[in-house]
Amino acid sequence: MFKPFFREDKVLNGGIFLNCEVQFNLFHYIFEGKEVIALKTCDNNAIAIQNTGHAMWLWVNENREKSKIDKIIGSLCNQLKESKLSSISGKPEFAKIFSEKYSKITESSNKISLSMEAYQCQKIIQPKNVQGKLIKAELSNRDIII
Repeated sequence: MFKPFFREDKVLNGGIFLNCEVQFNLFHYIFEGKEVIALKTCDNNAIAIQNTGHAMWLWVNENREKSKIDKIIGSLCNQLKESKLSSISGKPEFAKIFSEKYSKITESSNKISLSMEAYQCQKIIQPKNVQGKLIKAELSNRDIII
């Protein structure tokens, strides 16, 4: 169900994936690596991408019905069962499904942890009834931010 794709395929620059690109912008960076594993479904409703030795990232079109998503993720697990994946990253519910299916197929253990998630802000909501002011973060603000 999954097949390799290459930068020239422009899978990451259009179609369904583009609506989720902000949350998965790391996919573009991963593609710049030396040993890239990039897989997609024929209908572009799922993408799995990885630099060898690092976490595999998974994106699935969340508008698909749950049974179809389970089938897509199960297919990827079966295809990767001979691979030694250290971790999977993606939308938490899809990463969990993958982790459970993959560990069952490979008879390995899994654990869930949240290390990073990105969000897209469609609209700025100005603060109300708070002291201070809204400013653009700069390097001089580093001590405040960290």
